[in-house]
Amino acid sequence: MLAAAAFKYFIDNSAKYHDYDPHNFKDVKFIPAINTDGKNMKGTPTEVFISPDASVLKFLVVHPSARDIASDKLKLQQNPPTSAILPLLEKSAPQDAAIARLWFEALAARITGTHHC
Repeated sequence: MLAAAAFKYFIDNSAKYHDYDPHNFKDVKFIPAINTDGKNMKGTPTEVFISPDASVLKFLVVHPSARDIASDKLKLQQNPPTSAILPLLEKSAPQDAAIARLWFEALAARITGTHHC
């Protein structure tokens, strides 16, 4: 559990790392996250997002235990960038109308500023 200890140390001492840039760690899976199946896993700072709506679009969402620190200490993005969403929409269409509705509700929430949790 060295990774868990390192993560805890980083969070506890984040004030010392004011120059932390998540893009410098884009290949390091250390962020506690949940995938679309609800499975706990680790993701990189560029793979994990704060908004629960991101899971509807098949992206990793920050684990609830780290949600309070996701923005200020981990500097995670609220939502996936358009550059990540467009390829998803181009490559894989929703399998049915119910999934399409969830996808477009999540996308509409980004435009209107509301979130469906």
